[in-house]
Amino acid sequence: MFSGKYQSLRFFFLKKKTNAAKPLRFLIAAYRRRNQILFFAMPRTSSGSIGEVLAKHGIEIHGHRRRPGYKFLRDRDDCKNVQIISVVRHPYSRFLSAYFALVKGGYNAEDKEDALKFMKTGESVNAFISRHYKAGGNSPDLLSQRHFTPQFDYLKDIDGRLLPVRLFVFGQKDFTDDLLRYVGISLRVTITQKHVTKKNQELSQSSKDILQLWYERYFEFFFKHD
Repeated sequence: MFSGKYQSLRFFFLKKKTNAAKPLRFLIAAYRRRNQILFFAMPRTSSGSIGEVLAKHGIEIHGHRRRPGYKFLRDRDDCKNVQIISVVRHPYSRFLSAYFALVKGGYNAEDKEDALKFMKTGESVNAFISRHYKAGGNSPDLLSQRHFTPQFDYLKDIDGRLLPVRLFVFGQKDFTDDLLRYVGISLRVTITQKHVTKKNQELSQSSKDILQLWYERYFEFFFKHD
């Protein structure tokens, strides 16, 4: 299904199955699976809401806030011993979500500091993109900000190769149900998205062209699997 550098990325669109005949076996298998799963909370993919639910069911969460002592996935010693799962999002919608998050000042002290660094009051998203492109070309400082960092950069090992990871795509139909089913959590559990982007601005063609330069490797992935 995948070729080249994307061979390690595998999607699971699991069919709904009932386990009424063997509930105990199902529960034991689900419990074991949860203890072997690590959820990476990808920024701007509703990871906070999803992570809260998974954590309540005993699944370890690896966050993305770079507090003192923070470790990237590639710095963990146990990545080969756990099943990493995460959620990714199309670069256009993720970028807009990140932009509006910082327009509001973000959700913590780190975000507020970055908002002062990267944002200008009253600036449209297209002007924002143009300004950072003129300042930094294909590799602007903006891409170091955790919300704008390319998603697969979070999922690489120390040699720059993609870690084996089960991915679910934000916005695809029933993606949260597919994720819950995969980790063995009842679909009666509800995931309520927080910090929903209610505003919308149209990306100009020029802005789209720039975003494709910034996230070139990731557009190859999404254009194949939209």
